[in-house]
Amino acid sequence: MKTETKVSHTPGPWRLEEIKMPNGETVINVLAQCENGDYYTIINHLDAMHADCKLIVAAPELLEACKIILSTLSNCGYGGKHIGLEKQHEKMLEKLIVKAEGGE
Repeated sequence: MKTETKVSHTPGPWRLEEIKMPNGETVINVLAQCENGDYYTIINHLDAMHADCKLIVAAPELLEACKIILSTLSNCGYGGKHIGLEKQHEKMLEKLIVKAEGGE
């Protein structure tokens, strides 16, 4: 039995914006799109956090990809053995999805 999960994170799409400051530092903004199409800042850091911000921007799409892959594996009926995936990988996806959605 499948249950619906309520999305508790800010939905995508997200994007990265880099602003060069007069002092030479770069400010990194992670922006999320509102329903009306405008973007608003959800994270603002100096350039030391650049790699983390790139990962954060990709998070909603990565979560969606994990859900699609898991659903595809579940619908195959034979697991992922024919495509080189083991049961441990399927369990990993399940745990990551729960974690990303605020579970433990």
